[in-house]
Amino acid sequence: CVAENVDGTFTAHFGYENSNSYVVSIFSERDNFFRPEPIFRAGQPQYFAPGRVEDWFRVLFDGNDLTWRLNGLEKTANRNSPRCS
Repeated sequence: CVAENVDGTFTAHFGYENSNSYVVSIFSERDNFFRPEPIFRAGQPQYFAPGRVEDWFRVLFDGNDLTWRLNGLEKTANRNSPRCS
């Protein structure tokens, strides 16, 4: 989800789902990165425990498309994304 901040910026809330029974490590800039740059953002996880985790970390952005690519999957947030409750 996305939250609109009072200063006109936005905060994207990201989570993940790891269906394995073990922690997965994804460090590579090929498999765990953001577009547009910078490809690494504050709080971006590199270790993923088993299960589904919502609102794992948050990224401040300008409201234009912000895409997180993780292990071949992508999720894009922008000012039109569902709002956080």
